Amino acid sequence: MRDIEKQAHAIIVRAKNQAARILAEAARIGEEMKREAHEQGSIEGRQSGTEQGLAEGRAAGHAAALAEHQQSLQQLIETLLNATSQLDAARRLLESEASKDVLELAIAIARRVTRQAGMIGDGVVNENVREAMKLAIRASDVRIAVHPSQKKSLEATLPAAAHRVAGPEARGHRGR
Repeated sequence: MRDIEKQAHAIIVRAKNQAARILAEAARIGEEMKREAHEQGSIEGRQSGTEQGLAEGRAAGHAAALAEHQQSLQQLIETLLNATSQLDAARRLLESEASKDVLELAIAIARRVTRQAGMIGDGVVNENVREAMKLAIRASDVRIAVHPSQKKSLEATLPAAAHRVAGPEARGHRGR
């Protein structure tokens, strides 16, 4: 029986050794899994923390920059609006002055043309006066400049021209 006991004891020792090796291997594998999980968790945690930190940092930076520069931006907007108003006013003034200059030029040209046309003959002056009266029939203060040499001719044709320019309504007729 002693042999059986020795064999049993040897089997138990081998089983204990094998169990110890299995436990040691399991402990090693557990530690390795724990280390890998820790590393993975650290990597994921850093990545998640970095992403979250960047997002929060950007939002906070944006808000801080906006708060810090809001007054400057408002002043810039007001300055741009003021500059736009001044530019528009200057444009209108320039346009007004240009219109005045163009009108003065047109009047000067008309004076020269009228003077030259008036020297050609009395018919031109009479026709120009008729046309001017048509344009100014409703004006309260009409002045017509005439060359002195043509004054007599104009005085003779003025009543007839005024009658023609006035039209049928001024003469008491109703059209249609």
